[in-house]
Amino acid sequence: MVRELREELGTTARIGREVFRTTYASVELREPIELIFFTARAAPDEIQNLHFEQVAWRKAETLPELDFLVADRELIKKLASGSVRLDGDWT
Repeated sequence: MVRELREELGTTARIGREVFRTTYASVELREPIELIFFTARAAPDEIQNLHFEQVAWRKAETLPELDFLVADRELIKKLASGSVRLDGDWT
């Protein structure tokens, strides 16, 4: 995860706790995959958009307005409703 964030956002992030886990299945996949989401902390002024159309800071309740991958939408709904929160303890 640290490597991916460095490659895609040009930043060194600290990975925190697991916040959500789900299984995703689709006709394109031979078998379901397990998705595990973690918090990550990085300095906002160090983040660079190296691979994306756009990077934006949004309030959690506005996230469903965006077009996320189908596999991520369950987490997005939980973030927007407040049933999953990203603040808290950091290691």
